[in-house]
Amino acid sequence: MTVTTTIESATPDNTTLDSATPAASTPRISRRTGVYAADRYWAIAFAAPYVAVFLAFVIYPIGYGLWLGSDPESYRSLFSDPIYPRTVTN
Repeated sequence: MTVTTTIESATPDNTTLDSATPAASTPRISRRTGVYAADRYWAIAFAAPYVAVFLAFVIYPIGYGLWLGSDPESYRSLFSDPIYPRTVTN
């Protein structure tokens, strides 16, 4: 009993150098393209905590500070307070 083995070398575009098989008959491995629903859910699951912390500790304080600073009466009462100049210089 004889066992024969043939080794075919492949070119970079996955076509064989053997002329017996045409290049069109070699099967191509298709790669996944696009974003699937499961990938999108995982992306949202990982990004949601970051977005929540960013909103809670960055955006909300900035917005609240701007809202508090928009009232001119606050500045009038602050500058008319006799303790304020001492606290600024300390």
